[in-house]
Amino acid sequence: MKKNFTYPDTLLPFIMIAGAVTLYFSGILFTDRTFFIGDLYTQFYPWKDFARNSLQSGTVPFWNPYVFSGVPFIADVQKGIMYPPGIVFLLFDFPIALKIYLVVHFIIAGFSAYVLARALGCDPAPAFAAALIFIFNSFFASKINNLAALGSASFLPAILYTFKVFIDRKKATFFILGSALLALSFLAGHYRTYINNLLFCLLFGIYYISFYGKGFRITRLLKLFIFLASALVMSLIITMPQSGLFFELLFNSAASVIPDYETLAVNSMKFINLFTMSAPPHAGYASLSGWSGYSRGINLFLSATFFFLLVISAFRKKNHLFYFSFIVFILALLLALGKNTPLHSFILKFAPFFTEARFPGTALSLLMLPAGLIAANSLSVLSEPDTGKKSEKVFLKYLLYFLLLIPALLALFNRQASAAFGLDNISMIELTKASLFVLAMYSLNFTLYTLFNKKLIRPAIYHALLIALIFCELYTFMSRTNPVTAQSGIFGPQFTPKTAELIRTSSYKYGHIQLPEAGSVYRLNYVTRSEKNFKLSLPSSSGMTYGLFDAFGQNDLKLLNYTRFVNRLNRDDGYNSDIINLLNLKYIISPVELDSKKYEKIFNKNSIKVFKNEKAYPLFFVSQDTKIPKMLISQISWSRKNEHQFGNLKVNVTNGQEGWLIFCNSQYPGWTAYVDNMSAKIEPAFGLYMGLKLQPGVHEILLNYTPENYTYYKILFSLIFIFCLVLGVVKLISLKR
Repeated sequence: MKKNFTYPDTLLPFIMIAGAVTLYFSGILFTDRTFFIGDLYTQFYPWKDFARNSLQSGTVPFWNPYVFSGVPFIADVQKGIMYPPGIVFLLFDFPIALKIYLVVHFIIAGFSAYVLARALGCDPAPAFAAALIFIFNSFFASKINNLAALGSASFLPAILYTFKVFIDRKKATFFILGSALLALSFLAGHYRTYINNLLFCLLFGIYYISFYGKGFRITRLLKLFIFLASALVMSLIITMPQSGLFFELLFNSAASVIPDYETLAVNSMKFINLFTMSAPPHAGYASLSGWSGYSRGINLFLSATFFFLLVISAFRKKNHLFYFSFIVFILALLLALGKNTPLHSFILKFAPFFTEARFPGTALSLLMLPAGLIAANSLSVLSEPDTGKKSEKVFLKYLLYFLLLIPALLALFNRQASAAFGLDNISMIELTKASLFVLAMYSLNFTLYTLFNKKLIRPAIYHALLIALIFCELYTFMSRTNPVTAQSGIFGPQFTPKTAELIRTSSYKYGHIQLPEAGSVYRLNYVTRSEKNFKLSLPSSSGMTYGLFDAFGQNDLKLLNYTRFVNRLNRDDGYNSDIINLLNLKYIISPVELDSKKYEKIFNKNSIKVFKNEKAYPLFFVSQDTKIPKMLISQISWSRKNEHQFGNLKVNVTNGQEGWLIFCNSQYPGWTAYVDNMSAKIEPAFGLYMGLKLQPGVHEILLNYTPENYTYYKILFSLIFIFCLVLGVVKLISLKR
């Protein structure tokens, strides 16, 4: 293995990676088709559409009134408003911007993974294999539905490479570059992946100072901690004002409260799911439920050829890079297994921020790069025939015999296996298919291995065939796992669902009650059927696209006061109708029948029912009290400067007696009010909303939202920018001399 690498010795691997990415996305790049996956339609499309419309109208989208009774918009880093590559969503329509965004990030990830592998001593072919596994493994590929997680994860190899070079050369340029890349990982929007990237940088740094340079010393370890802490601080400072606004939102959100352990570990990977590393679920066809398992980290597919290489590596010479990669690989798996291992609960006690509520599988972001490096090492040690031990060949042969028995055993002992694994009949059939797939791929790999050892295949050809098998497996199953459909039928206001047309209003909200997973894209086998049920039900944040105000929504960063308020909705005897009314729920979407005495059914199609609630409170009303709503007679009209200016409202009120103007919008720091040109104090109302004390008469009220510390964050960023600019000029002058 070569140990010195400073620049690409050939462009061929980069051309091949770009070609592989182009082939992978050929189903959408050269057609009018696009991906139709949960979060793309229900979150990222509405968010990008909202941001684009707001900015094009000259409005900075500080506030989003469409979900959770109002929530900060630009402060949420998941929206990616300040992420530089995200500008494509402002310049192009969403389907085109999505294609550009995906291809660019897959290429960035592939190129940087290859460069890192080469820098760590891998030869070109193994480094190329490492890049393919990194970008086409099931966890990374399924992040097509989560643009924030994809963006954050794609920069990890580049961050590690720049930090490695900084440790080697001690040049500030690489420290600044690494911090900038870390900042991009944060701005991409998935702060959990950003935290995982920081953890990987720490583990990689400890490994690197232990085996390179002067070896491990306490002083080098202390310098590493200082270096990483400085890089972290630098990355957060240069991302101002985004980082400042985000941490304000984070501390005011429900995510600041650690839930019970069962909630944290509800979607833990099961041990049986480890089998999916070498055999994809539903190996015979593309499946939406298969994608859901990949995206949540419940399933993981790295290819059967990877499994074969991993087995061989147990008998061959291994370097310290392999051992480091294998340790991180196992650590990530143990975290993804969640409640099924004691490690998950142990780590939660000391570092709860390393886990994500409901999805322990996000730890698999730590596994992708080590998996590629493990494969690279295994390919490297397969450079010459007959170098393996005799025990290696014997083990591989008996493992083949064992794999031959598995399908037969599953068929003969179907009931016993079903009870042991907790699987239904359909899942057992899929497990049998998967075992046949593993058997076929292992047999092919074993045949090539045998021919290679008999010197019937040259080493270069053998490497090429193994890499081709890895890519073919990942391409065949991963490219088909993410469902696609005609983009003209999904994105755009011209295809407004009938339910959206029916419930459009500016003074009330809609919401879902008892919406089952059957109404979700995850459980639907056909895109055409999902278009009917999924779009009609207006799930998650999709109502934003049609100008609808959702009392609920879907996002981990909902405000803490909102979460506590909504928790009062459920009662043992049903739903709390007072909370439903106070949430402005004029329209209720439900798959089940509701009390006809309270709610009028106005729509019923494809198991989606819409009910009208005549007792819902409007967006603005005058109440006698802020503890218990007692509506007083008043006349209210309101307006905003333009269609997309939701943080600047003018309200005209005529009330006959003293009371409180209730603004059914979540109270959050940064809102200010003026009553008849006089500054007025905003008081909390009903534990969620905003209230203004009014005397009898005619009033003009101005409500404005600007993030509380936004100006200070901008000043801090400007000072840092000027400082870095001066340093750059000084550097240029010194170079000239």
